[in-house]
Amino acid sequence: MLLLKLYKTRLLSFIGIYYLIRSILKEGINLMTLLNWSSKINTEKKAAVDENKEFTYLELYRQSILLSEILSEKFPKKKQRAAIIARNSADLINLIF
Repeated sequence: MLLLKLYKTRLLSFIGIYYLIRSILKEGINLMTLLNWSSKINTEKKAAVDENKEFTYLELYRQSILLSEILSEKFPKKKQRAAIIARNSADLINLIF
């Protein structure tokens, strides 16, 4: 059952394993690794949907990178914390990554 699910997500394919290893080397082992991998494998699949917006995995990855660059400029010290206050929405998913 697990192997079937992994096969359906294309993780067991050569290209799926290649993108996963490449994502781990680029991002480390964290949520961005999974998002990077998903953006390569499921480029056009919807990652988050609400009444007003929807994001594909690729859009979510690109927006997360942009947000991280903006936050790095605003908070240049490493390991500074920032609070997130938001309602449940597709935008919140973007903020979490």
